[in-house]
Amino acid sequence: MVVAFLVYVVIRLGQWALGLEFLFHGQLPVGDVRRSWVVLSVVLPFGIALGLFLVSTAMSRSTKLVTFLGTWIVYASLISQTIMSMSGAWVLILPLILPFQLIAGRLGLHARGYLPIRGTSAQDVVVPVLIALGVAISIVGLVQIVKGARSKSPVTHGLYATMRHPQHLGILLWTLGFALWGAYVLDFLIWFTLVYAFILLALHEEGNLAKQFGVSYLAYQQNTRFMTPFVPKKGLLLQSGDGKETAIMAGVYLIGITVIFSLFHFVGVSW
Repeated sequence: MVVAFLVYVVIRLGQWALGLEFLFHGQLPVGDVRRSWVVLSVVLPFGIALGLFLVSTAMSRSTKLVTFLGTWIVYASLISQTIMSMSGAWVLILPLILPFQLIAGRLGLHARGYLPIRGTSAQDVVVPVLIALGVAISIVGLVQIVKGARSKSPVTHGLYATMRHPQHLGILLWTLGFALWGAYVLDFLIWFTLVYAFILLALHEEGNLAKQFGVSYLAYQQNTRFMTPFVPKKGLLLQSGDGKETAIMAGVYLIGITVIFSLFHFVGVSW
């Protein structure tokens, strides 16, 4: 909580220094020189966190490279959708957003695809709190896993004593703040895609850790929740080896996308 408070203070000081007190319930106009500082402030921390996380994970170099590039593409799309307002970088990630855009258009969500929180004082509070909390959890989790990387046993202390993937939880909350910043249906579709990718990454990593540490890691799996409070199940999430995992995870993704579209269909407003 101390780290989260410090991150929150840094965010607010940055807003004050740049005259951006309105930032989380309004967008910077195209051409505003302060936009570069905002983009840098959201790109640099994620780049550092992602780099340290991938260095400390039990994955091959090729898997880390694919993960790094794929994560950056999705994160860049979330940033550009939220901050860039369809300018510049948005064109670079159009292939990722285009299918969502087409579906949203067919469902009539372009005109009323915002959550009611957009432009309110609540948004100005909730967004930086989620970002600060997520960044803090990521920082603490990464410090603990980097410190324990040299040991010959899995990291099970600190945040890892309560859940197996605190760094994923941090990124989930962090990027949820960005999704609520834009509060548009595409922001949440991109956010869910990023979260989904990190859960797949976590499952892949656990397979490698089970091979590396054997019985000790399997015991840790059985006694520690996956990602409190969002995926609280203990033990292995998927255990079948006949291809059912792919069907299950594909179904989870489709259900998540359907829920998001339904949410905006029923409560979305124009802005």
